[in-house]
Amino acid sequence: MRGNGNDGRNITLRQLLNHTSGLYDYTSDPEFVRSHLTGENFLRHRFDRFTPQQLIATALAHHPYHAPGKGWNYSNTNYALAGLVIEKASGRTYAQQLRRTIIEPLGLRQTTVPGTSAEVPAPRLRGYSKLGENDSSARVHDVTRMSPTVPNAAGEIISTAPDLNRFLSALMSGRLVPEPWLRQMRTTVPLNDQLSYGLGLLARKLPCGKTVWGHGGQIQGYLSYAAATGDGTHRATVAVNSDWPDPARLDKVLDAEFCQG
Repeated sequence: MRGNGNDGRNITLRQLLNHTSGLYDYTSDPEFVRSHLTGENFLRHRFDRFTPQQLIATALAHHPYHAPGKGWNYSNTNYALAGLVIEKASGRTYAQQLRRTIIEPLGLRQTTVPGTSAEVPAPRLRGYSKLGENDSSARVHDVTRMSPTVPNAAGEIISTAPDLNRFLSALMSGRLVPEPWLRQMRTTVPLNDQLSYGLGLLARKLPCGKTVWGHGGQIQGYLSYAAATGDGTHRATVAVNSDWPDPARLDKVLDAEFCQG
């Protein structure tokens, strides 16, 4: 993995998972955004399939944001690479390993890893998007069905709020991974006074002083955020089936849940 100032030999797994690798985010590539993520081109190409290698190649066409470990930038490329590491280390596909280690042991019966399937199993929220045109008069499109290969290991999972809450309960309570591993996941890089990022976990200090752990997600048609207290006893998942609201609205819901609930 080399080229344009990128050299995978200098990047650690920790830097992939806490987004300090410096690798460019392939979903920020202007041509990729124009041709596949926005406007009428999304509708024309919504079922196109990509391999992780193709997505990573898009990222490597750009210089890194910074040298490994010398800054923080959220990049879906990191998770595309982490998915390949999972496959190399386990000898199974990314989907098989997630089902074996997380989905089946926790009984997440409404959680699936779709692979290349564009179908969304019930129960489901239909997703609606203005495809990047966020003014009030923009046309709204039903984008429920699309190729899940674009988000790849950064978001190729379909789930429900109860399953996400169940997952966070198991993770934060130490039932899913051993305590030393969870401690590593909660070793964070400060982003600002309120936010810090660990290994796939975002820590958010709420206005009332409490800290919650979780992650948000956004794709055409959907916004979501799942969070839990450090011991996993209090969880909340917020999902919106449109992609143009301000994500800060989800923050306010969480503030109310954890600070006033």
